[in-house]
Amino acid sequence: MSPKPEEMDGWKEWSKHVLLTLKEHSEQLEKIRTEAAGIRLDMLKLQLELTNKLTKLETELYFKSGLWGLAAGCIPAIGAILLLILSKAK
Repeated sequence: MSPKPEEMDGWKEWSKHVLLTLKEHSEQLEKIRTEAAGIRLDMLKLQLELTNKLTKLETELYFKSGLWGLAAGCIPAIGAILLLILSKAK
């Protein structure tokens, strides 16, 4: 009895190797997808953290600019009051 054509060219053994390699690549791809999902989640957490920090800094900046505006407005007002007091004192 002569061997079958697929046995003669070694495809039967080679096909097992190809299928095993495909399975390994599929498992590796799944690991990469899982890692990528974890990285995306970490990036979203960092983005949220940065957004919160920027919001806090923005709020502080608005508050400080308001204080500086108040101080800048008080200086001429104090000057005007002193001029009124000094002019009435004469």
